[in-house]
Amino acid sequence: MAAYIVIANPQDERTRQLTGVLTQNGVRTTPIEQLDDVLKLLPENEHSLVIVPDFVGDATNLVSFSQKARGRAFVVYISDTISVDAYKQLSKSGAGEWIRWNNLGDELTEVIRHHFSGTALANGSIVTFLPSAGGVGNTTLALETAIYLATRGKAKRRVCVLDLNFQSSDFPTYLDIEPRFDISEILGNPSRLDQQLVDVLTAKHPSGVDIFASPPGRFDYGRLDSTVLFALLDEISKRYDFVHLDLPTMWFPWIDNLIIGSDRVFVTGTYNIPSVKRLTTTMQYLEGLNISANRVAALINQTETGLFGSGVVRRSDITSALPRVQVMFIRRDDKTALDAINAGRSISESGGGRGLKKDIRQVGEWIDRTKHEAATAIRSAALNRG
Repeated sequence: MAAYIVIANPQDERTRQLTGVLTQNGVRTTPIEQLDDVLKLLPENEHSLVIVPDFVGDATNLVSFSQKARGRAFVVYISDTISVDAYKQLSKSGAGEWIRWNNLGDELTEVIRHHFSGTALANGSIVTFLPSAGGVGNTTLALETAIYLATRGKAKRRVCVLDLNFQSSDFPTYLDIEPRFDISEILGNPSRLDQQLVDVLTAKHPSGVDIFASPPGRFDYGRLDSTVLFALLDEISKRYDFVHLDLPTMWFPWIDNLIIGSDRVFVTGTYNIPSVKRLTTTMQYLEGLNISANRVAALINQTETGLFGSGVVRRSDITSALPRVQVMFIRRDDKTALDAINAGRSISESGGGRGLKKDIRQVGEWIDRTKHEAATAIRSAALNRG
């Protein structure tokens, strides 16, 4: 289940309370900074849920918006008070509802159950890979887990990887594919954004994973309109079971909203003390965004198998430093990784590396559980309805 949420500050206490209720009800949110921007994103053939807290707009603007979006959106306005006239107009339109902050959990849960009753999961799960530093293997892990989901078992998944490193994507040289995802073209004419354009931007990999990677070149991140980026992500997620996001090392204002809207968040690091310290800092930042711990995992890459139980760094030291999240260890296997790079193929397609592939599989299996959890949330909402 998915909804649009208009938020200005992801770390605001009421924003965190709101996103917490939505997450508990199995709702994946697309964060938007301005209410008017939502109109650009609403699909014509769907009745989307739009959540608007009072600190980003008053009820008068909301009534006007609900009238413009009639038939395409159901608006939920959250405020302790609302004028009689605004409430009458909102209720009379049949396109909106007012709920109060002091009863947010119960009232919003009821609205969600009513709105999504009988609704199937329309969009794919968003899986975000967030590097704690450069060179920690973030791109490799985003790709290898995607290939695992797309190729293993009877229930093969439709999976893509969206590389948000717009200046220097590693995928074209790593996999010997054509980089077709030129974000500048989309920003120049966002009205072209549809499923046909998504086809044009897609690079096909033999594993069945689709890759969205940019050609090398200079890109001014200051030009990036987050509204267009979220619209693109929404369009892409309509055709996949899982969308893996490879985030850049540098922080940008839109990254927080991407993380908030993700079903799984992996923070990647390496098997050493400085990296674990950076991981801990990043986890504390995610807690500030009110990201539920059961959606977050730490990936400790390049783990030295000869140091288990001895040496300067031990697994128990790392898990103790990250007590509230899942911690997964990816062993170091330089030969398998180097052979794959030189051959222009993935680790999954390479010979050898049995232990490394086993570690990748455990990450893939944890990702795959998001579908089961989402389906359980829908069934629970249906059973508790009324």
